[in-house]
Amino acid sequence: MDPLQPVQYPRTKTRLHLTPESLRLWSLHVSNSLSPALAEALVPSEVLLPADCDEINRLFNALTLLYVTPCLLKKTQIHLALQHICEPGGGWPNGMSNRAESLLAKWENSIGELKPIDDVVWGEDGALAGCVEIISTSGKRGWIIKMEEGRRPNDSLAVGDLGFKSGLWWVDRAAALRDGIINSISNDITYDSKGAYAVVITGNREVGTKFSTFEYDGTGVNGSFRLLAKMITSPNLIRVLREYTGSSIFAPKAGLRYEGLFRISRFSNKLDFHKDGSDTWTWKAYLERDKSKDAEPLRLVRPDEDDLMVWQKFIAEREDHIKKLTDVQNIGKKATHIFWEESKPIRSRYKLL
Repeated sequence: MDPLQPVQYPRTKTRLHLTPESLRLWSLHVSNSLSPALAEALVPSEVLLPADCDEINRLFNALTLLYVTPCLLKKTQIHLALQHICEPGGGWPNGMSNRAESLLAKWENSIGELKPIDDVVWGEDGALAGCVEIISTSGKRGWIIKMEEGRRPNDSLAVGDLGFKSGLWWVDRAAALRDGIINSISNDITYDSKGAYAVVITGNREVGTKFSTFEYDGTGVNGSFRLLAKMITSPNLIRVLREYTGSSIFAPKAGLRYEGLFRISRFSNKLDFHKDGSDTWTWKAYLERDKSKDAEPLRLVRPDEDDLMVWQKFIAEREDHIKKLTDVQNIGKKATHIFWEESKPIRSRYKLL
């Protein structure tokens, strides 16, 4: 299923027969298709057609009779769809918003407090759990990242997959850094004085039309020269991640995805002289996917529909969740790393809050 295509739900004249699978499709249709379209529409009736209203009202009728459990909600996320319908200014008809609120209140009385939409991004089990975006008094942006007990950003300065399987996806680099596959928020290459270990492919830096072999243009990227050092070491493998900002046809639709281990087969550099008297070094590495280190075939299934819903929520409300640096004391007193978003290499400060 293409995550960018609207979910097609069955239309039938009989009462809806709800299953976990059909509820999940309804949740995706409401959250990923109808709600975003209604929020932007000048005339909601042009988005929510009479046939759609009939189907959704029949859905409400079926949900009223549904026996709801925490397990069912976790699997279907239908409560998140109802929360979208209840959002102020979302464009949904008042009657539907009232019915959604009534259902949510009924379920809360039955099974307790429901997981809010925000939890899928910033909650304890959310995509950015342990990550707090901050802004200093001078306007500089950064992240405070809590890593797992005993884990440090420099753990990513090691050769190999570090236990990560190809196809893994993160909503933002902060989450990838938290898990230890890279060590920087803003720099594309994870490196030290011994060489490079991971690269995030962005912009037009990937040249080629094949997934497993391509040319990487590292011109102007901090640490690109360390790829050369990696070439003359053994094994000369590097973790490759593709970001949604990349122009490649293989770039994910959102966030960033781990593509596996790649071998640096060739490396070239050239000094270009300009008319104004300046000069620029051009660095290019030729990467080939190392199948022997990752025997599982790569399945480009992520981001899936759930991932896109989380990413859209993150992008839409990111600014509302940024904390001022003076508020970081509320985050906790465990060991925390602070990363500033700069064009030069990130230096983490180890700080006890």
